[in-house]
Amino acid sequence: MLAARKTHPSWLGALLLVTLALPLAAADAPTTGEWAPIQAAIVAEHPQARARLAALMEGRSWPDGWVKLADLDRQAADYRAAFAHAGRAFKALPRDKPGTPHQQTVRANAAWIAINAGHHLGKYAACVKVFDTFKGMPDPGGEVHFRMAEAALEQDLPRSKQLLTAAKQLVSAGGASVPIDYRVLEARQYEQSAQAATDTATRTEALIAAALTYERAVDGQSQLGARYNLGRLQRQIASLDPERNEEFLAKAAASFKAVLEADPQDADARFELGLIRLEQGKDLAAFNALNQALEQYLADPNRSGTWMVATAYRGRGAATLQLAEAGGGEWTHEDALTDLKRAEQLGENSPDLYNNLLVACLALQRRRDGTDTELAAKINTILNDHRDAIEPTNLALTLLHQARAALIDGGEAEMRSAFATAGNAAGLLAASLGTDLQSWASWTDPNREHNNSWRYLGHALFTQAALAERLDAENGHSNDATQLRQHAYAAWRVAGSHGDGQAQQHYLAYASNDDPATAYAAGWVVLGWSDYLSGDAWRSVIGNYGASQRWRSPIHLGIWGLLLILFLVLGLKSRFHAAPEVLEAGSPERQRPANTPNPPSPPPAKKPAAARPQASAPAKPSGGGKKLDETLLPDSMYAGGVPKRRVQALERRASDPGSDDGAATEEMTSEETQSYAPGQAPGRPRTPDPGGQQAQNRNAVNDVARRLAREQGQAQNDPAAPRPRRRR
Repeated sequence: MLAARKTHPSWLGALLLVTLALPLAAADAPTTGEWAPIQAAIVAEHPQARARLAALMEGRSWPDGWVKLADLDRQAADYRAAFAHAGRAFKALPRDKPGTPHQQTVRANAAWIAINAGHHLGKYAACVKVFDTFKGMPDPGGEVHFRMAEAALEQDLPRSKQLLTAAKQLVSAGGASVPIDYRVLEARQYEQSAQAATDTATRTEALIAAALTYERAVDGQSQLGARYNLGRLQRQIASLDPERNEEFLAKAAASFKAVLEADPQDADARFELGLIRLEQGKDLAAFNALNQALEQYLADPNRSGTWMVATAYRGRGAATLQLAEAGGGEWTHEDALTDLKRAEQLGENSPDLYNNLLVACLALQRRRDGTDTELAAKINTILNDHRDAIEPTNLALTLLHQARAALIDGGEAEMRSAFATAGNAAGLLAASLGTDLQSWASWTDPNREHNNSWRYLGHALFTQAALAERLDAENGHSNDATQLRQHAYAAWRVAGSHGDGQAQQHYLAYASNDDPATAYAAGWVVLGWSDYLSGDAWRSVIGNYGASQRWRSPIHLGIWGLLLILFLVLGLKSRFHAAPEVLEAGSPERQRPANTPNPPSPPPAKKPAAARPQASAPAKPSGGGKKLDETLLPDSMYAGGVPKRRVQALERRASDPGSDDGAATEEMTSEETQSYAPGQAPGRPRTPDPGGQQAQNRNAVNDVARRLAREQGQAQNDPAAPRPRRRR
């Protein structure tokens, strides 16, 4: 992790210039003519201003000049010269009394510059000596107390907190607001407390307090150092608080982006942003950020071999590896392995590095069918030297890879060793999932993030089952391959239940080739996952239904029995019920549009009181036909909804089969035998009369027609003959 950046108040330089602009009161002070050009050079930040002032101060004890020279030394990072020149100023001032207000200001400036220089030089004892000498003197603005609190931060945290509190009080007493640097130091004190904490909760609480203090420090300000430190702390909080990981990673990314917006050349901020993108799973953004940071580091001779360069190589290699695993064409495992090896050469030794090295080597070894001896040697080196750093899942996959290699072309000894290796892999995976291999029948896991581990556990168990089966078949070795396969299916089912497509495919593919009962059950499981749309799952269910003997279960027998009874009932019903009649093509009722209502039936004719009317006698048939019996006709011409002229037409047809009377070719339809009230829809019969007169009339007409047909011998040959009906 990068060190915290220190911020410097911009008002200190102005304060020193104001101090030096005061009247030159010391006896050996330069004249106005001597001082004016040097002061102008200092204001203009001329490169020779410091050297010209040093030449002016030769042989002088003027404290104002020594203080300004010490400040120029500090700005040039020449802390040894700054400490020495501040001491010269400190000695030139009276020690037993505060002196004039101007002398008090000069003394305070000399003290804080000396303490700051001693802090950078790592001379904490010298800082304490300067502060003890200054103690009791006025400290306008509390700057001396602030600098001593900063120096004591890593040496004496309680004292640092006390000094910072005193500095804030001195600032408030002068009527000024607390400077930003004071809040930054307060945040750093919280951060120091977090580092000293022994439990995660206390550490997280201190870091959150530090982050909040940094946020107050940078609110509305352009303090890039404070913003950088804020992002660094937010990233630490994200690593300590899993529940708020995403929240603080997003905040940290925003902080570093703000730094880059103000200074696009800040390589450290870009480096930190790249690591955050890698943690967020934004691999392409991580690669781009770390690649740019790495280019800037390598271009700087002072930083080309630092730990930040090694970490940047490791991060870029990790991002490349993720992109290669995702199938990106331009991203290769070879490039990832190159970056990771370079990081290792530069001294990177984090667990992430060795896990990614192992994954990259395994991927390339699989692609090369295990023939690369250099990769095999690298894998063995990682396992032997850094086994404790390898995550259980990666270690299990490595062991599984070695076991499967023996399954392909190993002898009995290799297979026995591979069987034990696959068992070790399964045990590691089960332990990482918080379960054991004995409770396979009740395996469940609501955490979707464990899908890969469950799938790998299934692979390990199935590899172990395949090895056991080979040993059983070839060498009589006794292992329960069937039980191990069931364990593997259970692990794949857990992963598949959360939508792991690879686990679902493995489960169905291998279970379908197992015994019929297992294949049948697997088909139904996969159908449930696929909303019953998987063709392979349906084939597994249907193809194994009979062989699995599922039809023997009481439920299935009951269902099949109900279906058989239903088919028998439908068959008997169709046997004793005739099919409904179909209208002939020439029927007027068929030609009429469906939306044309039947014409209303006319009201029945009133009968005269004397005698009822008789139908006119038809012509005597020439073919010797018998005349219809008048007593079979209805009392009224329209009784029962059948016009009397229709009956007469039937009589003529019976008497003369060659007649072309159109009425003789019409078939009686259900609509013709029903009457409708005005506005009543066709096909909706009127409620029959209470006496059943209409039914009697229809039966009479049908009897007449059948009698004529029998007498003429045309019942089977005449297609227009009326058909008997069964009332439904």
